[in-house]
Amino acid sequence: MKLVELKRVFKNWWQIAICDSWALTFGFPTVFSVLVVPGLKKLEILPSGGEIWNNMYSTIASFLIALVVCSIPALSKAYKILRPLVLTIADDIRSPVLDSDSPHRRHNVMVVVENRSGIHLKDCVAYLMNISRGDGTSGARQVEQFDLPPKCQKNVAIAYWDSREAPYSDDKGINLHGPYAAGYGGNRIILPGPEEILHVKVCMQNNDSKDLSCRVWIDETSRSLRGQKLVD
Repeated sequence: MKLVELKRVFKNWWQIAICDSWALTFGFPTVFSVLVVPGLKKLEILPSGGEIWNNMYSTIASFLIALVVCSIPALSKAYKILRPLVLTIADDIRSPVLDSDSPHRRHNVMVVVENRSGIHLKDCVAYLMNISRGDGTSGARQVEQFDLPPKCQKNVAIAYWDSREAPYSDDKGINLHGPYAAGYGGNRIILPGPEEILHVKVCMQNNDSKDLSCRVWIDETSRSLRGQKLVD
């Protein structure tokens, strides 16, 4: 972890610990402070005082107890703010069809984007990287832009393959999802082979991006589109 990232984690940890401690101060720590404060007075660590001072001592003791209790989970929360996204692969997800007797079936491979932090992530953008274009160049292909509330998931479809019943034939290659374009097939990209390695990047505002590489292939035996996450 870089020094800049370590500073961000420490800053987030301190803020979360303080906020959670204030929220918890007048909860169960109050019970312990009622026991601790009189003991400290007997040991003459705290000076004796009236009711106002007793309440102040109890409040401070409750806050310190809550701070100790909240410090450990706050560290995990702070790290999740720095690394909020978890990416996994879901495959052979069929798109809904209105007509159950339709010979056309669409199979999707999706990246499941999970926000494990407690912050709302806005304007996240999923890209397919190093994709060959029709003009012979290659680059990033934007797939979808979305917001992701805390502790929520988003399914981002990255590839699809259509199977059909006779006399219609199945797709010959794997299609890539992406932004819609005017006209039929205006923004369509078909991969040349029955198996490809795709690199997905999800970018966030004010946060580092998250990457995932996956193998996508047409399973002719089950007539489905499969996806598998590759080892990071």
